[in-house]
Amino acid sequence: MNIKQRASIKKEASYWYKIPFEQALDLVATRRVYLKAGNAYVYRSNLVSIICNLYQNILSKALESAYNASRISKIDDRIEPLISTIPQQYLGKNYNYTPTNKNNIDINQIDWLAQRSFPLCMRQLHNKLRRTHHLGHGGRMQYGLYLKGIGVSLADSIMFWKEELSKHVGLDNFKSMYLYSIRHNYGQEGKNVSYSPYSCLKIINMQVSTKGADQGCPFAHDPNLKKLLEDKNIESSDRSEILNLVKERSYMQACQKYFEATHPGVAPYLQNHPNKFFDHSINYYLSLIHISEPTRLL
Repeated sequence: MNIKQRASIKKEASYWYKIPFEQALDLVATRRVYLKAGNAYVYRSNLVSIICNLYQNILSKALESAYNASRISKIDDRIEPLISTIPQQYLGKNYNYTPTNKNNIDINQIDWLAQRSFPLCMRQLHNKLRRTHHLGHGGRMQYGLYLKGIGVSLADSIMFWKEELSKHVGLDNFKSMYLYSIRHNYGQEGKNVSYSPYSCLKIINMQVSTKGADQGCPFAHDPNLKKLLEDKNIESSDRSEILNLVKERSYMQACQKYFEATHPGVAPYLQNHPNKFFDHSINYYLSLIHISEPTRLL
């Protein structure tokens, strides 16, 4: 190898950046990195994705902090209208399902996925649906759009809801009461608008006082959260940290801590969307397959 070739190789090596794999989960999922010993080696042309994610996380965390502060102390009247609308703002990915941008989820694996990779809010809705064969309107919207966002096709969604809800109301009533709204969420009825899954901010600020309401965020709305965490075998130190975050009304950070407690060794990230929780969980388990040895993901 001559000097010119060695210089070329050295220059090429300078284009790669070593970062913790948890910060490059989008690139891991699309097989655009090297993985070795828990680190991702990212080519410089892919750094835009990393930087955008970091900026989005910092901005979302700052917005959450600003909103939480506004709820417990007086703020300048000039910015109050802006701060008060933060619960309706979400700056991240919309997770709207189309057959071309998602891998279809096998509906037969939904129970297994719910226990392993669903955020607590969706896990609770799934378990209640399986137990009672019924969810209120808010719960059906919250959970149905989430399932759509993780990659459940319209056909599988209809099959899934029919299997459960028809046990409660009968097959004929299922068709008349629920089929239209399922198709409507996928943009197949009405104005043909495909609706996006709810963000954490929207779920946290949902009305849950109505009798029979199923929707909402367990960290913000469930008075039995402590027992719920105990039942999920969350360690005592993690439970205490989660409950302290809840007392501070940092509900998304509490959910993030729940993610860390149920995914050992994962690096912290900003949790602001249920479907983001699911994607990070899936990528976390996929990364464990490759973490033991150098792997080129193409």
